[in-house]
Amino acid sequence: HEVTVGYHLESAHDLRMQLNISVEETAEIGVLAAKALGTAAQRALGRDDVAAASSLAARAVKLLDPDSPDLPDLLMLGCEAFFALGDVSAGVPLLEQLEDLADDDERLASWARALRAQLCTLTEPDRLVEAEAAAAAAARALAALDDRTGEANARLVRAGALARLGHIGECEAELDRALTAARAAGDGRRVATVLGAAPVAALWGPSPVPRASGRCLDVLRLLRLTTGSPRVAATATRCQAVLEALRGRFDAARDMLAEAHSSVEKLGDRHGLLETQLYWGIVELLAGHPEAAEPHLRAAYGGLGRLGIGADAGQAAAHLSRALLLQRRLEEAADLADDSEALAGQNPQTIIAAKTARADLLAATGDLEEAQRVADQAVAVAEGTDILIDHANANLALARVRSLAGDAEGTRKAVDAAHRLFTAKGASINIEIPESPGVTSASDTASNSTAAASVVASPEGPAPQRNDEVQNRTDALASNHLEAVNDRPAPHESLHSDVELERPPVVASARPGGEASRTPPEAVDRLMVDALTNPASQLANRAHTCHRDGRWPLMSASLAPDVHVVGPSGELVAADRKPLLDPAAARMLGFG
Repeated sequence: HEVTVGYHLESAHDLRMQLNISVEETAEIGVLAAKALGTAAQRALGRDDVAAASSLAARAVKLLDPDSPDLPDLLMLGCEAFFALGDVSAGVPLLEQLEDLADDDERLASWARALRAQLCTLTEPDRLVEAEAAAAAAARALAALDDRTGEANARLVRAGALARLGHIGECEAELDRALTAARAAGDGRRVATVLGAAPVAALWGPSPVPRASGRCLDVLRLLRLTTGSPRVAATATRCQAVLEALRGRFDAARDMLAEAHSSVEKLGDRHGLLETQLYWGIVELLAGHPEAAEPHLRAAYGGLGRLGIGADAGQAAAHLSRALLLQRRLEEAADLADDSEALAGQNPQTIIAAKTARADLLAATGDLEEAQRVADQAVAVAEGTDILIDHANANLALARVRSLAGDAEGTRKAVDAAHRLFTAKGASINIEIPESPGVTSASDTASNSTAAASVVASPEGPAPQRNDEVQNRTDALASNHLEAVNDRPAPHESLHSDVELERPPVVASARPGGEASRTPPEAVDRLMVDALTNPASQLANRAHTCHRDGRWPLMSASLAPDVHVVGPSGELVAADRKPLLDPAAARMLGFG
């Protein structure tokens, strides 16, 4: 309704201006048109139609005089919509106009500082530290002015800058503060926007894969209950896709990416579309398919570059360089590595990806001394962040170079460091690096060890550590049962022993290092079996310890109603006697 009314009023205003009819009345018509278009823009932004919102806001702004009281809010709305769309060049004139209006107004000046910081975060990766500080100052000023919506926006911008600086823990804390401010303002749309940033932090930060996956699912569930924001849902889905790839579930990851791609394509969200392409390329690299990764990464690199979103374009260039290196196209890979380094700025994720690609390229050309120096730099950068996957990949690059140089001890240390980081993240990564330099080039070594996810983690490293100590009856049942059917010592000293159950016990005693007794299959506790085989039980607060820690992430997602534990190896089967676990998952459990 507002769009139609605004269009006709806008047309009348333009025609009267051309005919020079009663300037005062024409200006009044322009104000009415701007209000209608502004309302339509606000509604469009509320339903995540950022393309329509940005266009409507820009049209409304053109209809108003510079001293109109309605102009500042329209300028802020337009900037937000254009930046969300990724069309930063179209948003810059609106931001400059807002800055001109903000000279004597502290609230407008703080909004303008936050929006300028957001622009720097997107387009000037060499000014990330400055952007973070500016957003923090804007948040404090807006909080003092009791503008909770503005505070929430500024804190969200600061969280984005912190994430790009590799400080994911601080980012998540700032997102919590942004969420509190948005809820205090009663701004449901901004609540959804803040929620949309949480899965990205969970994906790249220190949260283990199962917990990060749970965060994505929590966001999707909250959206279904509240605003239903399709842009935020697409963000959570593509993050979930990479997490699935880290578990070795590549087909599921591709399905999720296709879903996210379709969603953002319908919305006309160019930035979201290119981010999805970038994540798709990362998934294909994890799957060990550089040829399949290349078109996605090329689309992301070219598109993000055209939008002027420098740091993201640099990251796409680094991953594309890796894909080309794995195809032994060294000259093209070198060019992309140059571009990535030029675009990295202060973004450690891009710096690490660029330097690891450069180290492998130098090693491939025989310059092992320089390759090791660059790989060491990548590790040093990663050590100042809490981005676990990139830190692990930096150690893998160092291991590859040291392997080619014949440094067996150095290779082992780098591999061990990578393994510890992958284990802390809960990722299933197969690390295979030759122990001697008997390979033809670094591209050969890289093709064997490019952090390709595998359903079986490297067995030499330590068992994953628990991330929390929440104990309940299902924890004890699940953990002890798995140890009983596996006939091996419990992996955690903190597991309950001498479990007493209301029903006949599955495990009477399962002390670390001791023997575990079993009861007949018909006495299996149904609650335990459900927790063991149904990851959805996490959502019902019945997830068991082992699933939460990511040690058995590939269990069947569904369970037939009639289930028993049968057979000498203790495999789980349904009533039709078909195994509920695929062979890879069975191996992870120690069966077969």
